[in-house]
Amino acid sequence: MIDEVLKITGFSIRRRGNLFKLFSRESLENQLLIKHKARQEFHCLRKVVNDKAIAALASDLIAIHKFSLSKTFYNRKNSSYNFDEATRFITENKSTKKAELQERILDVIEKIRALRMDEYSWYQIQDKLRKEHRISASHTYIRNIYFKVYSHFERTNKQIKKENNE
Repeated sequence: MIDEVLKITGFSIRRRGNLFKLFSRESLENQLLIKHKARQEFHCLRKVVNDKAIAALASDLIAIHKFSLSKTFYNRKNSSYNFDEATRFITENKSTKKAELQERILDVIEKIRALRMDEYSWYQIQDKLRKEHRISASHTYIRNIYFKVYSHFERTNKQIKKENNE
């Protein structure tokens, strides 16, 4: 039985003991949240494992482990933690940060346009945004957003420059 739990979870005996100690030290509210998540894990594991007792133990360990990961993440960020908030934050964090970055770039899009008119390279624009506006984005990402907004203008501007050079 112990070998099967080890195969499913990958946790050593010492790690399992530490996880159960962590669970016992948590508040009742957090314990209930962990058990709720363990129930969801159990339904996934029940399809894979024939023995329900092993699936229950493994699902408890997996839920406690996920909670401990979210707890350490929130402790690093110096804020309070809640298991549902942590799981929601982990899934939504990437899209939220990307949307915020895009909004910040759109706020300075006129400055980017002026720099492009002065024939700054995308690397130079990236450097200026990082230094002056604390916007850390790749030059290709800035370029993609710029072309979404000013695609028609940029093409006509290049055509005018080509006509003037000829």
